[in-house]
Amino acid sequence: MFPYNDPYAMLDLHLQRANRLAEQAASARRARETAQPEVRRFGRWPRRAARAAVA
Repeated sequence: MFPYNDPYAMLDLHLQRANRLAEQAASARRARETAQPEVRRFGRWPRRAARAAVA
C-alpha cells in the first residue's frame, strides 16, 4: 500500500467505507426484518390490547 498524503483522498476513502458499512447494515436489517416479521417488544409489561376503532 502506498501512503495517502492527500487529505481529500483520505476523506474520500473514509466516505466510501462509511457508505459501504451503512449499506451492509441496511441490508442486514432488511434481511432480519423479513426473517422475523412479528414485532418483538422488550420490557416488563405485555403490550396492551388494541382498542376498537370509534367513529
